[in-house]
Amino acid sequence: GSVINASNPRSTIGQVLDHWAAARPGATALLDVHGRSLTFRELQVACLGLERQLKHRGLCDGDCIAVASSGSALAITMLTVCAFARCLPVDPSLASDDVANLVNRSGARVVLSDLHRSELARRSADTAGIPAWTLAQTATFGGLHLAGDRPLHERSRSRADGVPGPAAVAVVIATSGTTGRPKLIPLRHRHILSATAVLSSTLRLTERDRALAIVPFWFGQGFVSTLMASVFSGGSTICSDALDAIGFAS
Repeated sequence: GSVINASNPRSTIGQVLDHWAAARPGATALLDVHGRSLTFRELQVACLGLERQLKHRGLCDGDCIAVASSGSALAITMLTVCAFARCLPVDPSLASDDVANLVNRSGARVVLSDLHRSELARRSADTAGIPAWTLAQTATFGGLHLAGDRPLHERSRSRADGVPGPAAVAVVIATSGTTGRPKLIPLRHRHILSATAVLSSTLRLTERDRALAIVPFWFGQGFVSTLMASVFSGGSTICSDALDAIGFAS
């Protein structure tokens, strides 16, 4: 059966992206609000390039990686990390101590951030005792270059390494914490793809559809119901850097 059939136990987020990069390499997958775009093949190349950089610096399959970013940079980074590790996307509006708390509880080995959130990442990483690396945009849209030379700490090898399967955790989402300490919710590949399969079927999403992402990807609704629903159906996503509810409504 098709690799994008969520009932297929072999399906992972990385396999779905690889499927569309092969089936529709020239189709638009990701756009920003300025109209710049990436095809599925270009998105795959961007993700593989970032994955090589992360692994070259010592990150391994199954590691947890915290990310403080937004828009297309966050989308690319999350898709990259999900392919071989676990991603903890953090709300950049949080205080550095709150981010450090989430990082410590998740077991993240590094905090990645864009240039605008580099100070937040540095402070929270220092508190958590791990390095912070910056994701710098290259001249080519979608290209991300890692900056920062603080090395990783050695980790325990008790967890089996290997490319994640459908049962592996892909994303760790932090709840808002309005009624207490934020909870960390692990979302597995099979859960995410099952949810996107139902959503795609219910909304009758096709390769011709385009979604406007106004809910940030550090919320499960933003990542699963917008970005992953589009990737699953072979459509495209417009990534906005921040939600301006009043401006959007007007």
